[in-house]
Amino acid sequence: MIDASDSSLPEPRRLKGAGTRLLVATMWEKDYLDPIRARFPEIEMQVCHAYDEIAPKGAALKPQVMFAGRNRPGPFPRETVLAVPGVRWITVTGAGCDYLMPWDTQKVTVSNSSGVTADPLAQYAIGAIIAVASRIPTFLRQQQARVWQYHAVEQIAGKTVGIVGLGHIGRSCATKASALGMRVLGVRARPVPMQGVEEVVGPERMLDVLKQSDVVIVTVPSTPATRKLIDRRAIAAMKPGCLFINLARGAVVDEPALIEALRNGPIGHAALDVFEKEPLPPESPFWDMENVLVTPHCISDYKDIQRAYVELFCDNLGRWLRGEAVFNVVDPERGY
Repeated sequence: MIDASDSSLPEPRRLKGAGTRLLVATMWEKDYLDPIRARFPEIEMQVCHAYDEIAPKGAALKPQVMFAGRNRPGPFPRETVLAVPGVRWITVTGAGCDYLMPWDTQKVTVSNSSGVTADPLAQYAIGAIIAVASRIPTFLRQQQARVWQYHAVEQIAGKTVGIVGLGHIGRSCATKASALGMRVLGVRARPVPMQGVEEVVGPERMLDVLKQSDVVIVTVPSTPATRKLIDRRAIAAMKPGCLFINLARGAVVDEPALIEALRNGPIGHAALDVFEKEPLPPESPFWDMENVLVTPHCISDYKDIQRAYVELFCDNLGRWLRGEAVFNVVDPERGY
């Protein structure tokens, strides 16, 4: 369940459904958008299947509401989206809004789809923990080489997981890790007790958490405050042999320092779904490191995720049209 935002940011101007115009910018197939038409037949809707359609269709429609999906490959057309005339509320797919920042909160309200991708990302993190503890990468290499060689495995119960960032993704990781008997510590900008987390501390105590953690999971949003949050000092504080998992953004980590730590310690293994430069260049050392799992920023893209985004948007649009607070309003100063 995704909680309604308690943000003090101004809400978008409320409109009667019959007077609302919606611009959808996504390459999704028609059937994913059918729920919007079915639930809100009175709304005038135009769909942009490519970024270069946004400006002309936006100028013609002058929508008050925009639902924007981040298509890949290619950069997100931030200036074009924010310049659409008449738009008062933009909902983006995914949780991160760094590609849209900054925006003027007096002119437009931005909400995200936080929570939709939390479980698959947490599943990836737990899968990486189990794979490393069970030495799955080693056994796969041995199988490919037809080598029969014994290796002892480890139990994950009783291990300590440190989660930096306790939003929807971090909390899902905490719940799943705790259910497997792992001790969970958390770092959060505003520390409050949370289910499944033994202790939640503020950023000033992050190094204390890193020193205790057999597994470090990073899920913070990408903002100026979190850029290179996991720097050389933070990496040096990590427990020898630990597993490092990045589910945030590549810019949150000092990648040269991470590479050095993977080669010489203290980090034993890493599972990385995000990188500072994407696609990851062929010459990146990460490709050839046997203690690194590289995935192409795809773990949150599960089957029918588009429908989940649309259903959340429909719920939010219904609340907005009824004059209720919408979900997931983003503060551009905080990035979430």
